[in-house]
Amino acid sequence: TAYEITYGDWSSDVCSSDLVTPKLQVGGGAFYTSAVWGDLPNTGQIPDWWRFDAMAAYKITPKLTAQFNIYNLTDKYYFGSAYSNWGVPGASRTFALTLRGSY
Repeated sequence: TAYEITYGDWSSDVCSSDLVTPKLQVGGGAFYTSAVWGDLPNTGQIPDWWRFDAMAAYKITPKLTAQFNIYNLTDKYYFGSAYSNWGVPGASRTFALTLRGSY
């Protein structure tokens, strides 16, 4: 039986974005999770970690926006989840391009 031990005692995130021009928005975020025990008897610990993300969005038309995101800017190796006796690595640096429309 696996028991999920996902979160440390402390976790926090701060995100912000600003309009650089009426059509261009840039932003970023910082995410922190404190160390967490990797097993139920508390004999092994998964270290704390920071992750940083960035984004830029451009309004092509009033109803169409393109957005580019970079997750885990520093390509930090970390464990996003912990279970009894094993951990799941968090995603490596990831790029996403989104086209968002409204009608």
